[in-house]
Amino acid sequence: MKTKILCLSLFCLSIFGCNQGSVETIPSNTVMSSQVFQLYTVEGSRSNMQVVAAFRVGGATGTTLELTAPGKVSYNAAEMPVSAPSNLIGTSYRMKGTDYRISGNEYRAKHDFLFTDNDGKTYANSISLSPLEIVTNSALALQNNQPTTISLSRTVAADEKLTVGIGTSIGDEIPTAGNSIYFNSSRNAIIITPQYWQAKSLRTKTEVEIVVSKSAGITQGSPLGGSISAKYSAAPTAISVSAAKTTSSNKNAIINSNASAIANAAPKTVNANVKNLPKPNSNDLNANIEINKNSPR
Repeated sequence: MKTKILCLSLFCLSIFGCNQGSVETIPSNTVMSSQVFQLYTVEGSRSNMQVVAAFRVGGATGTTLELTAPGKVSYNAAEMPVSAPSNLIGTSYRMKGTDYRISGNEYRAKHDFLFTDNDGKTYANSISLSPLEIVTNSALALQNNQPTTISLSRTVAADEKLTVGIGTSIGDEIPTAGNSIYFNSSRNAIIITPQYWQAKSLRTKTEVEIVVSKSAGITQGSPLGGSISAKYSAAPTAISVSAAKTTSSNKNAIINSNASAIANAAPKTVNANVKNLPKPNSNDLNANIEINKNSPR
């Protein structure tokens, strides 16, 4: 049981990270408003969205705060409920401190936050990130001998980051190193070169996933400031691979096939050589027999 708990703890650490800051919590009325650092994050897709607001003492990794009246925070004019600290199930390991969360089944492009501190002063901060999807008029395919162009539903802004993953949810930022994936001149399509995917072990039928994100510092807050970010994950799109990496079973089949061809060809070559040997001269045979008769024993 302890082993299972340890494995689960390590798994959760790999997801939430070891550098997410303090998971301790104190009431906001025990610190000065000038020491509050604001953090806002939005993550969503076509059918869901989660919004999180957190407040920390002294900076991005400081102790989390539970807001006390008149302190509160709202998202798009709706007050956000508190999400209390929580532990990993069955352990005393705390996974998170206090924050404020709202979730829904519909993504919004405009995200407005309004924070009221202990002194009743309000701070308004916002970020906009429109949805971005892959546009397909026909089936997508990765060609072995030419780049593949994937159209996007809108232009990717210069202050936005786009990542792409093929056969995995772990994406590479575009443009990639060596420009193996890059934007077209209008930034409304990406071009995937064979160089990018030929080094990967891909199935002949897989999916391509893209994620667009944006982050910035807040415009209103204490002298410590804060951060605000949004991320949108497009729906995975099917893509075929015209020349996937040869698997070991395919390699063995090729080796066996070649060996069989060589084996079948060898006897034919030998027989052909035997048939083409010159016939022995009868005079030479008689001469050899006569010599053997006269040779001393």
